[in-house]
Amino acid sequence: RTALADSAEQRHVEVALRAWGFEAGSGPQMDVIIDDGLHTPEAQLATLGNLFPYLAPGGLYVVEDVNAGKRLFLRAHKALRRIVGSSTHFFVDNFVNETTGMPRHGSALLVIRKAPEVL
Repeated sequence: RTALADSAEQRHVEVALRAWGFEAGSGPQMDVIIDDGLHTPEAQLATLGNLFPYLAPGGLYVVEDVNAGKRLFLRAHKALRRIVGSSTHFFVDNFVNETTGMPRHGSALLVIRKAPEVL
């Protein structure tokens, strides 16, 4: 399915995902979420905050093209921790260019594995 929504707007996310049978904190959850939306740090943090509740424990959340926002994510460590809690997260910053085979920088990924639920 496809939905047209602004992932940085919580209400848009809730309406789109509810139409697919998802409710934050209950019901089915996603195993993988890849954010390849708007590449501004503010939009990426907002999208993370809006979609992370729909990620299953142990699931992966990937933010593409963090490039300019990596410094913000590092500076906003408290905000990031508020969203992801104790979930493991790391940056991947070195890719091999498909055409030249040479390493290239500037298109970092943020990868988060959601912590398992504590029973």
